[in-house]
Amino acid sequence: MRKQRKKIMAVGLAGAMTAALLAGCATKATPEETLPGTADTADTMDMADDELDLPGADSEIYESDVKPAGPVETNDALGDSWDSYTVQINDTVVTLPCTIAELEAAGVELDREYTPEDYVVNAGEYELAWFEDAGGDCIMVSMLNPGSEPAEIKDCQVGSISADAWNLTNGTLKVIFPGGIQVGSTEADLLAAYGEADDSYEDEAYGNSYFWYGEGSNISSCNAGITPDTGLVETISIDCTG
Repeated sequence: MRKQRKKIMAVGLAGAMTAALLAGCATKATPEETLPGTADTADTMDMADDELDLPGADSEIYESDVKPAGPVETNDALGDSWDSYTVQINDTVVTLPCTIAELEAAGVELDREYTPEDYVVNAGEYELAWFEDAGGDCIMVSMLNPGSEPAEIKDCQVGSISADAWNLTNGTLKVIFPGGIQVGSTEADLLAAYGEADDSYEDEAYGNSYFWYGEGSNISSCNAGITPDTGLVETISIDCTG
């Protein structure tokens, strides 16, 4: 089930990144040669296999089990706007991009079985990875290599953080985005905190999606997905890789 949830989350982030790329304001570097055993983002994005059953795929209206977010105590270092690129993990605020050590100091650990820390990422590329807490809840991140040479995951930067309802079911991991937004926040609170979205897509069956882009870049961005039945934030991601 954990791998199933991770694949669903990867599809969501890959779709968001694809939408950003199609907007035409930025592209991800692709080296001429890919070293054996190195990251291939296209492979990561290829999630269409028989094991993957997206939620609500067999129903006309996707019914979510996302619960309303309760009141939270935010750290003073957490920004108000999404483009502060700050995320509170438990009681610690990290600013993107950050290091693995900074994220692990917040109480989550890199899933080294899924993504070994010696996995090599080509220059200018990223690889998806997961950080999990002791209770089994997890977040997904992109590990970015901004350098000019291939680098191991452990030497890459955490460029984005994504949270979704499927991977926070145990209630042991606290993930708060700028303005106090979290999985389970209302659509109205999301829009009040981040303002009018640069792009939005309305879908009665699967819920609305919102996208905000950084100035001069469609890669540095924020996106959020809303449940159609309850109007709550189901997925949210902040990306500072471009």
